[in-house]
Amino acid sequence: MVTFLNSLSLIRASSVATGADAGVDHASEIESVLNRAAISGNNLSSYEWDGDEKNPGLVAVISRYWQNGGLKGLNRFLDKAVGKPWVIDDSILKNLKGLEEKRKVSGKAAYGIDLEAITKIEARQVGAIKQGKVLSDRGLPVAARVEIKGPKTVIVETSLQGGGGFSTALPPGSYQITAMADGYFVKIGTVNITPGEINAPVLVLRPLPKSPSVRLLTNKILMLRPVVFTNRTSAELTDESRLILDEVADLMIRHPEIKRLRIQGNTDSRGSEDQNIKISQERADAVVAYLIRSGVEPQRLEAVGLGEEFPVAPNIAATGRSRNNRIEFTIAERDESAVKPASDQ
Repeated sequence: MVTFLNSLSLIRASSVATGADAGVDHASEIESVLNRAAISGNNLSSYEWDGDEKNPGLVAVISRYWQNGGLKGLNRFLDKAVGKPWVIDDSILKNLKGLEEKRKVSGKAAYGIDLEAITKIEARQVGAIKQGKVLSDRGLPVAARVEIKGPKTVIVETSLQGGGGFSTALPPGSYQITAMADGYFVKIGTVNITPGEINAPVLVLRPLPKSPSVRLLTNKILMLRPVVFTNRTSAELTDESRLILDEVADLMIRHPEIKRLRIQGNTDSRGSEDQNIKISQERADAVVAYLIRSGVEPQRLEAVGLGEEFPVAPNIAATGRSRNNRIEFTIAERDESAVKPASDQ
């Protein structure tokens, strides 16, 4: 079981007791370093300091955090530690309290950790992502922004020098991983984090087309290539149209300020008005369903079937009818306060 400390009271009490950085809250620093230890597999499972820097005890590490240069001191010990992932089991409160009392009785110098604060320690289980990767479809590393969203949200950056790798410790639960890089489609995956287990997800990114099929305007997404269906009365998307909708989905994910997108289905004038309303609605619904499967949140999408009511060309010739059988994307609502992803700013 891999766990980490979550105790502001212990950390504050320790800093006051040892005189190091009195009054400064180092909780986030402690958590960050111990999470890194969980990922790297460092062994902090013993409670006594045995004189060997390769096997630091938990209490000794906390003490020496304050006695040996704060965060730098703790990092120095963790960098040398090797072995199994560090463990804090259900008996940690008893063991730590007993060790402190034992040292006092024996005449040894206490570690300076407030016993009352020790009783407030909470152990929280974590798992980890280690050596996750973002790669191109050719197997090459990609510099990307990776957002891991679930019970906890973490954002990491991958690099070419780092082989496209990323690692982080996470509380248990289900997470959505979104990898975003310039020149590539956004990739969304999922991972389930289990206490004590290491996960290594790989996200493979496809390159964006050199000639885009869509363009974002102020009030709509302009279609440079039309979304079409297999026949005049069908709501089944062609393979080419699915590729075009991949670009729409990518744009929506990169632009969270588009709060609501209205997908409007239109037809030519052939068939009855009721039939045309029905098929245009079915087509709009099919587009929404595809965008949702591609990672766009359902609440941001609205499907409307308009039938033959709004032609953009005469319905006399085939070319005009083809233009009228169309899908349009209108931005119905914007939220300019929404934060755009870093790679899209």
